[in-house]
Amino acid sequence: MNFDGIKRAVRETLSEPGPNGTLSWGRVASSVLLVAAVVWVSSILIRTHALPALDGITAFVLSPYASNKLTTMGQSFSK
Repeated sequence: MNFDGIKRAVRETLSEPGPNGTLSWGRVASSVLLVAAVVWVSSILIRTHALPALDGITAFVLSPYASNKLTTMGQSFSK
């Protein structure tokens, strides 16, 4: 089975736009937290048969990406 297309799609998703395409810490960390959140919410849903409030977990998952973007924006404004 050839996974080149899948590898390329994942790399493009986790990379910053631009010519160098380096991996973004914020995107990688948010992706890892997203997988953990899906597992956590699924386990709660299976045990309690009730969907928990998702506002806190959304902020938790997006925080690395948001902090990375805010840092980048601050650096571009200081130039």
